[in-house]
Amino acid sequence: MNDRFNDDKNSAMFTRPMTRRVFIGGAMRSLLSLSLAGILSPIKKIFASPAIDARYIRQIVSDDDTTGRTIMWHSSGHSSALHLDWREPDAKREHRVDATDDYFVDDGESVFIHSSYIKGLKPGHTYEYAISTEGGKSPWYTFRTDDGQSMKAIILSDSQCADDYATWSRTVSDAVKYMPDADALMVLGDLVDNGEDSYQWRRWFDMLTGIAERMTLVPVMGNHECYDIHWGNRIPAAYLNFFDVPGNGSTRFPRYYYSFDYGPIHFVVLNNCFEELDALRGGLLAEEMEWLRADLDETQQKWRVVLMHRDIIDYDASPLKIESFAKKFAPIFEEGHVDIVIAAHIHSYRRRPRLKNFHRNKAGIIYINDGIAGDQHLVPPLFPWDEVTAPKPETTNYMTLEATMDALHFQCVVPGKGVVDDFTVKK
Repeated sequence: MNDRFNDDKNSAMFTRPMTRRVFIGGAMRSLLSLSLAGILSPIKKIFASPAIDARYIRQIVSDDDTTGRTIMWHSSGHSSALHLDWREPDAKREHRVDATDDYFVDDGESVFIHSSYIKGLKPGHTYEYAISTEGGKSPWYTFRTDDGQSMKAIILSDSQCADDYATWSRTVSDAVKYMPDADALMVLGDLVDNGEDSYQWRRWFDMLTGIAERMTLVPVMGNHECYDIHWGNRIPAAYLNFFDVPGNGSTRFPRYYYSFDYGPIHFVVLNNCFEELDALRGGLLAEEMEWLRADLDETQQKWRVVLMHRDIIDYDASPLKIESFAKKFAPIFEEGHVDIVIAAHIHSYRRRPRLKNFHRNKAGIIYINDGIAGDQHLVPPLFPWDEVTAPKPETTNYMTLEATMDALHFQCVVPGKGVVDDFTVKK
């Protein structure tokens, strides 16, 4: 398990002062006062069970999901008897591991964040886990370890909403209904519209109740995670504290980017929020490029897939152009034998032909732009490479992935309309 994120200069953990903020739609909210000594002002909190102080229970992708699993959750206060219990299904013998107990304040609201790592598991086996506190024990939740041979994933992006996250709820629910046995739920950035707005984070997590407990979350940082309540840029403290993702060896950018194996795929999760972060903490791109070369050189997995938020095309430019960061990443992708790059940001599904050095080439990389899982619809223009798109006007959609040693099978699904793109990659 990775150490808890604690950025001495920018983290909201333990030290961040309270703020005054405005609700969506202009409704004013009163200033919340909080003492670090433990005297908390009334804060709206919704818990999974009246018997146990635990909410937003979720699995997070770990360094090795064949033999371990990271479990996270939130609570309203410190616990002196906090543990995670796990067992094989219906087994009498239970195992117990410790959990972190970290205090986090952001947007005038407080929460205790807990993370626990289960290790020593067998690949391809089913297990159960439950959270244990002074107040009792949660229900038992089920997960299955990676067998190293195959995997299924749901891929969503831009779940930010202005409708109390009702659209996000409908989209993710439809995706889970379509692929109920998915191993992972991947969200490619802009999880919320404003990264400091604690109400939006609560609603985002609320809509994953019943899902995140049993599917592994794979988060990607988006530009909206880097906005403060006044729409300026900030270090994305909420995102960094809410997702205990695999370590990257960095002392300056822990949890900003990472990689992991699942099934036959080596996944690389990149951070390309340079526009928002460079003025706050420079050096991300240079560090990430060096790390990326080494990471791709080290992996022995047959398939290599990159996940990132911003697309390789700048659709805001006139004329449209290739992003400068894409020109720096692409040679490393090609040298590292990346098969697929999936991005987001433009709220529109686009699939391009194979590209090498940004020219059509049958030996090149397939670049895909995932669609939209929220209600913030955009109408970006078409780029000549955008050979496959979702029906217009574009509504919410998501992707699915089924991976084996022999092939990667992708679909783009529009709720209510079905599959609008279906393709398989073999090598």
